[in-house]
Amino acid sequence: MRVFTTLLNRVGKGGSCEMFKVLNEKNDVLALKRVNLKGISRSQLQDYINEVKLLRHLQGKPGIIVLVDYEINTQDKLLNIVHAGGVDKT
Repeated sequence: MRVFTTLLNRVGKGGSCEMFKVLNEKNDVLALKRVNLKGISRSQLQDYINEVKLLRHLQGKPGIIVLVDYEINTQDKLLNIVHAGGVDKT
């Protein structure tokens, strides 16, 4: 997955997740949610996978963020989810 070209800044952190503001090759602002999978339980991992599946299923529905891409990197123990529309720091 390389749908973004520039990581601008971290805009949030909580639990096992960090949110970043990123730019793609067209300079569109996107949001990157990076989930650290190290040390989490199988049920927590399944919750994150279910989140991605649900977002994919709900694409195009009103009020649902646009899922641009995602990857589960088992070597680095990361789940990366990219959303369209950037991030709201509030």
